[in-house]
Amino acid sequence: MNADVTSMFSATVSSHQSDSLTLAISGNVSLEALSEIALLIDHARRDHEKVTLDLSEVTLLDPAAARFFAEQFRIGVRLLNCPVYIRRWIVRDINVDSEEGISDE
Repeated sequence: MNADVTSMFSATVSSHQSDSLTLAISGNVSLEALSEIALLIDHARRDHEKVTLDLSEVTLLDPAAARFFAEQFRIGVRLLNCPVYIRRWIVRDINVDSEEGISDE
């Protein structure tokens, strides 16, 4: 049996406070994963003022996922521990002058 490695990802709540929630995304994030991640973000936004995606464990990303993360950043989702290659795609996709809100730490 062969597994499709392009869609192997996980998302877990890594931090939860009354006004904020951090989702840790790990593994390979592709187009197939985006609807599930979007649903998780939507649920988090219902109960929390701030939503953060921790991308420190993302190992592979396709262009659709990069555009998705760029759009999430554009609408106010904070990106934490964002690898340099992802940050470059996001900044290019949304054409911003500032990377404030996109952290590599």
